Amino acid sequence: MKLSQGMKDEMVDNILSAKFDKEEKSYAAQLRELGDAIYGAIPGIERAAKLPKGWLPVTQSFSCNFGGLRDYIGMTTERPVPYENCDNRQDFVAEHDFSVRFRAIQDAKANLVERRKEVKRELEGVLKGVNTDKQLLAIWPAAIKWLPSTPVPVPAIQSVDRLKQLLGADL
Repeated sequence: MKLSQGMKDEMVDNILSAKFDKEEKSYAAQLRELGDAIYGAIPGIERAAKLPKGWLPVTQSFSCNFGGLRDYIGMTTERPVPYENCDNRQDFVAEHDFSVRFRAIQDAKANLVERRKEVKRELEGVLKGVNTDKQLLAIWPAAIKWLPSTPVPVPAIQSVDRLKQLLGADL
């Protein structure tokens, strides 16, 4: 079967997802856990959590400054926040445990992005060198599990005589 560019792109996306999605989700979960820990460290938060529902605004993320690195950190669920903390950024010095954890997660995510780009470049290079599934399997037999299950029909090449008549002799 002939491999169209769309099929090759789909293969690249599927391979990258299988290789990296679990790790990406792990880092997102680690950031939410960090958000939960930061929420627990807000002064007076235990009193806010005891108030009846609807008395305080709720949020699922808040702005943080980790020794100069700013980001919005999410939590696992929406939670009530005291009014004085609603719009205030949570500031932590660079040596604070939360800042160290944040930088470690961000560094790991950046490393993941670079590894993903490298694998994508290699995959695209291999797939550019082949036109059919047989050519691909000849150089990479393990790729059989990534091939599309239903081939896309390729239109048969028609005679160009009719096209020449329609376009005229000057084209």
